[in-house]
Amino acid sequence: MTTTPHNSNRKVWLATATWLTLSLSALPVAASSLDKEITKLSQQPSAIAAGKKQYDLRCASCHDKDLSGAMGFNLKDGEWVHGSKPSEIYNNVSNGFLNAGMPPFGMMLKDQEIKEIVAYVMSKREGWDNLTYKVFPMKNKQDRDLSNKRPTKSGQLTKNIADFQIPEETNYAIVFEGDFYVPFKGGILKANGKKMPIEIEIDGQPVKPNHDTWRTWKLKEGKQHLKFTYYATGMKPWQRNLDSYVTLNNAPKFPVSTRSLSFFKGNKYKVLAKSEPLVQRKKLEHLPHFSIAVGFPTNINYAFNTRTCSVVGMWKGDMLDIGPNINQRGQDASKILGDINFKYPQQVGLKGEDNKCEFIKYTREGNPEFQYKLNGTTYALTGSANNGHSLNLHYKVLGQPASNSAVFTLPKAKNVSISSSQGQVTQQQLTINLTNNATFDIKLDVSGSK
Repeated sequence: MTTTPHNSNRKVWLATATWLTLSLSALPVAASSLDKEITKLSQQPSAIAAGKKQYDLRCASCHDKDLSGAMGFNLKDGEWVHGSKPSEIYNNVSNGFLNAGMPPFGMMLKDQEIKEIVAYVMSKREGWDNLTYKVFPMKNKQDRDLSNKRPTKSGQLTKNIADFQIPEETNYAIVFEGDFYVPFKGGILKANGKKMPIEIEIDGQPVKPNHDTWRTWKLKEGKQHLKFTYYATGMKPWQRNLDSYVTLNNAPKFPVSTRSLSFFKGNKYKVLAKSEPLVQRKKLEHLPHFSIAVGFPTNINYAFNTRTCSVVGMWKGDMLDIGPNINQRGQDASKILGDINFKYPQQVGLKGEDNKCEFIKYTREGNPEFQYKLNGTTYALTGSANNGHSLNLHYKVLGQPASNSAVFTLPKAKNVSISSSQGQVTQQQLTINLTNNATFDIKLDVSGSK
């Protein structure tokens, strides 16, 4: 029987469809086999060394020598755009992304060389993979039983970083679970905070903390399954967003949570006083809460605290990096950029039997003025820095003073001399006669500055 062209085409189509079906059904098996092969290679020093050699030659210019990313993606962390399995990475290296400037290395390298590159990349993996979360409602601080509870919220975290700000309720426990990679021996999981109510499981086994107060946990080298449970009921608002990361020999190595991520990324947002004084009411590192920073274009800066009504810090240089404060919604402190001349508990502040500060107000426009009542007398304070080596604090008594004199404690500050035209400085104290001086100045001069 003669086969018609129609039947011939149909046979070709059927043959093609059959081949395609068989090929697609075999893909998971092939991928699984390749995953296992590359995972095994990632544990062999010789394969890792060979992969590193090819990586340094072919990949480091775009992904950086330490795999942290440059023009190309970060290859160490848990955020994978095109798939994180060894077989998926293998295909990406082989096929390339021409639109993004990555050539198909399958045309240049042997199959084994590509596998070794992927094995090397896998050996450097850090942090979570396939990360999930569950939020459970809790009755009280003593409630630790999750076995009979249904989560109020759950899901997959595609960026593979633990986000402790997901819960919307107050009484809850949050559980993060996924594969976890540590590319070195001696890794320690750390969660900042005193006696934080955290439970850790590694590969299904509970792990006791190394210390009862400042809790840390030993991690395995390589791939492991990590379960991180945080019982947040009764915790303060600023304790809910955990700062968690992995250390080696006490040095931070990579982030575990979104809060620590900003530190490792080094996100910066500098604020500088350019043409006029600048005021920043932010949480400040090294200084107590409720401190307000004031910077001058001459690169002299100070901080006034509204609880103690005293000047609690002075520094010379750039003003602040408020990047950490912005990234973590006000929870992390802004960084002082200059050289600190003095900081709390050293301060310029009034002494007295009462010594209870009643902060009244401050102005934000132009050169700020701070008004407060202390020891029965109301003061207004402004600062000035007309050159780059001195800070002048200008005080004004508003109304009648409650006493004839005021005694200021002064900071012990290296390379800073303190003086006043209206009083005498003796033994880190300055006495001002308020009857004769409704206005007076305190000058802090930084020696060696120009």
